[in-house]
Amino acid sequence: MCDKTKDLGRTTFGIAIMFGIYWMYSYFLEEYIPIADSLKSLLGLVVLYVIGLGVFVLITKKVSVQKYEKKKISLSNFFGSIIIQSLLNISMIVAGIYSMLLMLSGVIGLIMFIVNKKKVVIDGEPFFIKKGTMKEIFSNKGIWFYMALTLIVMIIK
Repeated sequence: MCDKTKDLGRTTFGIAIMFGIYWMYSYFLEEYIPIADSLKSLLGLVVLYVIGLGVFVLITKKVSVQKYEKKKISLSNFFGSIIIQSLLNISMIVAGIYSMLLMLSGVIGLIMFIVNKKKVVIDGEPFFIKKGTMKEIFSNKGIWFYMALTLIVMIIK
C-alpha cells in the first residue's frame, strides 16, 4: 500500500471515530443526563469538537504532510449534476433541453465509437474486448442467472 492509501485510511478512520463518539453520546448517554436540553446540546458539541476532534488528531498525527501528485479531475460531475441542478432553479424547460442535449451527445459518441471501433487499440489488441472474452461472458451461466433474476425483480416491482 502506498503512503497516500494509508493516510487516507487513517483520516477516514479518524473521522468515523470522531462522529462515532458523538453518536454514542447522543444516542445512549444524552437522555440520561439530568440537565437542561440546551446544556445537553452544548455538551454534545463539546463531545464532538473537543473529545472527538482530539481522538481524530491522535489518529491522524502520523499522516504525512507531503503533497501528493494531483490527477486530472473528470468533468462528469460538473456536466451531469451541477449544471442540471443550476438549470432546474432557472427553468424546468431549460433543464429538459440540456438533458436531451446530453443524451444526444451520448448517442453521437456511441455511434462514433461503433464507426471507429477498428481504430480502438487497448493493450496492443484491436478493439476493446477479445472475441474469446465475449464468448466467455455470454456463455457464463452465472451472468444469465443474474440477468434473469434482475428481470424478474424488475417485473415484480
